[in-house]
Amino acid sequence: MKGVSDQKPNSQTTVKPAAFRSRSASGQDVNPKSRSVDDKHAKVLAIRNNNASKQAPKIVTSLGAPAVAKSDSIDALADDDRQLQRELLRLHILHSTSADVHGQWRDSATRHFHVRFSELAERHTEIADISFQTQELRNRSAVVHWCRNVQASEIDRRVQTLSKCIHEINENLEASGKFSNIIESFETWHTRTRQIQGSRKHNIPADAAVLANVEEIGAGWQNDVDALQRRLSLLTGELRTLGSARTNSALGRLLVLLQDLVLDMLAEMDCLRSIEYEMMAQEKLWLENQITSLSLKVQSEMRDKRKSPSKTRSYIGQAFST
Repeated sequence: MKGVSDQKPNSQTTVKPAAFRSRSASGQDVNPKSRSVDDKHAKVLAIRNNNASKQAPKIVTSLGAPAVAKSDSIDALADDDRQLQRELLRLHILHSTSADVHGQWRDSATRHFHVRFSELAERHTEIADISFQTQELRNRSAVVHWCRNVQASEIDRRVQTLSKCIHEINENLEASGKFSNIIESFETWHTRTRQIQGSRKHNIPADAAVLANVEEIGAGWQNDVDALQRRLSLLTGELRTLGSARTNSALGRLLVLLQDLVLDMLAEMDCLRSIEYEMMAQEKLWLENQITSLSLKVQSEMRDKRKSPSKTRSYIGQAFST
């Protein structure tokens, strides 16, 4: 039997923790070398605990999102709220100051346009004065040119002739003038003639006393037209003796206007004569056709012995009444 000193140490022997170390009565370790082993073991445990804490799962919310993600979303919502608040504040300020800004803009526009319109009115007045003065100079120059190289007696004759032409033309164009009476008489005759022709076209019985036949407009109307045409022709010649003036002057425009009026009245009376002649030609042709048709019917009835003479006479009277 071997002694205790001869026994080999057990390979499975482990180092006891610091809590199970034997201490002396005074509280110090019995084996001083075991202190370094305990320190190393404590450091290993501390390293393990630190690694375990790093690998611990993150705290999750009730929806399963990390706490950090929830914090980021809250910050984003807060930024949106602040942006909306700033926009709302800006709109509020804009709305609260819109009435004042609009009033200022309106007052500014009123002042601006008032000044502008005042300038335009002054400019228009200046231009009108300049135009009037320029036209007055043109008129004076035209009169001087119209009377150049002409004797005083000739100038008096021209002035009297011009005044007489103006008076006669105005007199004829008045409501009671000769030309106006000729136009009114023709319109009355033309209306009556159109009524007769319309009644014939639509087989409407006409008044035998008034609308039986189309009559001529009358010799009095023809005489008035002839007299007025002769007088207007004389006025045309008298206006030509006045010569011509500058067209950009009042005198030149007056001479041209008088000549145009006289020529237009002559042309209108020629047109009235032409219309009256055509309508009377149509009336003559209608009468010839009616007479021819009536004579043929009378001859055919005269050959027809079965018709009585009394019926023939009644038929002739009926044809003339229509």
